[in-house]
Amino acid sequence: MQNASQFSKNGVFRLQKIGEIYKDYMKHLSWPAIDPVNVMDIGCADGEVSTKILYPLLPKNCKEFICTDVDNGMVEHCKSLKVDDKVSFKQLDITAQTLPDQYKKRFNFLFSSYCFTSVRNFRQALVNSNQLLKSNGEFLFFFMYKKNHLLTTYRRLNEIEAWRPYTQEFADFVPHFSSADPDKEAKQLLKDTGFNAISNEFRNDCYYDATARCHLGIYLSVDTIRLRVPKEKRKQYDEDFRRILSEETAIDFLKEDKLDEVADLHIPTVILTARKQE
Repeated sequence: MQNASQFSKNGVFRLQKIGEIYKDYMKHLSWPAIDPVNVMDIGCADGEVSTKILYPLLPKNCKEFICTDVDNGMVEHCKSLKVDDKVSFKQLDITAQTLPDQYKKRFNFLFSSYCFTSVRNFRQALVNSNQLLKSNGEFLFFFMYKKNHLLTTYRRLNEIEAWRPYTQEFADFVPHFSSADPDKEAKQLLKDTGFNAISNEFRNDCYYDATARCHLGIYLSVDTIRLRVPKEKRKQYDEDFRRILSEETAIDFLKEDKLDEVADLHIPTVILTARKQE
């Protein structure tokens, strides 16, 4: 289970940038002027983006806004937030082989901000997203491509014998859209999973500014591998985790006197908007 309160405490810095992306790209979507719309946010985490950024941008004819996350700890944290009656929080695995029937063909729009960075089976996630949408339903997803600081750290930890029993599933991990032509790869994947691309943009200029301590706090809050490691081995695990993560992010997480310095975290971001095929 992830640490929702730690994630929320350290993640305030991300809200402005995510808000800018939503404002810039939601205009590509086809909002109905009158008919009520149902909306889902996939991977809502601590609910801050869902409630403070995304919900205020939705049209007044939004009938329901269901925010989902695979982690039950995050969902329970979100349920403590003060929200409008239209907003609810549910646990959902977007890569599940079978979705709950009550969600199928229910939504006009799907949103997700960086959740798919950590989704291993992206094709299945898109197949399920298609099932969630009504006819002509649309989505706006954005997430990291070519890089994945956390999961690449796990892959490298798997090269260390002591951590191999806990990280075996990441031995062959490759970040999303790592091919020589990610745009072609994205368009083909969308077509294969029943979508027509509206716009695909690969932005290598996305940086998130915060103290190194905040960046580290985010990664620690979602580090579920550490929970698998026996307590007597966690000190060494922490050292190896921080060392490799420092190399992957180009931010020094090892020196205490560096943690309160502001650091630019490079987050190459792909922004996908698509419409369900008829």
